[in-house]
Amino acid sequence: MQQEKRRHYRVQSGSGDNRVTVLGQGQTVAGAHLDTSVGGVGVRFLAADCPALMVGQQVWLGFSWDGLKAPLEFAATVCNRHEEPGTRRYGFRFVDTERVQRELLPPLMRQFNRRAMYRVKGPSAEPVEVALRARGQRELPAAMADISETGIGVLVSAAGEQTLVNVVQLQVSIALPGIAKPVTLESTICNRSLADGANKLRYGIAFDFDNGQEATRQRAAITNFVMEQQRDMLRNRQGRVDDA
Repeated sequence: MQQEKRRHYRVQSGSGDNRVTVLGQGQTVAGAHLDTSVGGVGVRFLAADCPALMVGQQVWLGFSWDGLKAPLEFAATVCNRHEEPGTRRYGFRFVDTERVQRELLPPLMRQFNRRAMYRVKGPSAEPVEVALRARGQRELPAAMADISETGIGVLVSAAGEQTLVNVVQLQVSIALPGIAKPVTLESTICNRSLADGANKLRYGIAFDFDNGQEATRQRAAITNFVMEQQRDMLRNRQGRVDDA
């Protein structure tokens, strides 16, 4: 794994419904939720209403989203600040990450899953090979079950599950057809379940796209593959209609 901030998958907000409130500081100001991970949260405020928070300052953040049984408050540290036209964006790092993972992420993931990107299967004639690597462990082979722009489903052997039973963050390498260099991403295992067939499990894995030129290449490769599979599905469906 690389930098700590890249080890946590960030769930991006799909709408402006989720708000995050900075509590105290002489005023209570609500901002638009951008993304959240176990490690922290990104929030955008209107510049005219936004408090001037110092990087390194500790604050309390309030969450009252749909799916939460009651409003939640978390201590956080201001880790970055970006000035944008008419707005100001802050990155906050949570102090108690275990509590965040236990109380905040599950309802947010349920929201995200309802809006999840459309998943496609790979070409049946060319099975897509996947390799999983956790820190300090050997590379494990897996097979792609389906993929979207935000994540991948893979089939893992029972022996592989024994190796990865305590692993959440790992590196995923995908040998996409037509791409010379495998797409390799820091990722998070979100769910595991028994799959059809003996001794197989299905992992639902979310990608953690970092910033930078390499991340842009990776995202574009996955998006192009997903779109091409969607086009093939539509062409096949149209062909069956024409033959009917």
